[in-house]
Amino acid sequence: YDKAGDAQYVKESLEEIGQYLNDIPVIFTFRHKCEGGAKEYPQDVRLATIKAALETGHADIIDVEACNEKEFIDA
Repeated sequence: YDKAGDAQYVKESLEEIGQYLNDIPVIFTFRHKCEGGAKEYPQDVRLATIKAALETGHADIIDVEACNEKEFIDA
C-alpha cells in the first residue's frame, strides 16, 4: 500500500468506504516495521496517519503496538 503514510489519503479513503459499511466495524492499524509493517515510516508520519483515521469516526478500533514509546501511545 504505497499511500499508507499519506494521512490525508488515508482519511479520505476511510471517509469514502465508511459510507458503505453501515454497522460493520473497522479495525485500523498502521504497523511499525519491527511489528510486521511492510515499510519503515517515521513515527511522526505514523502518528499523523493514525490521528487522521481516528478523526474520521469510521475506525471503531485503532490498533497501536505496545512497543511504541509512551509519548506515542499517549498522543
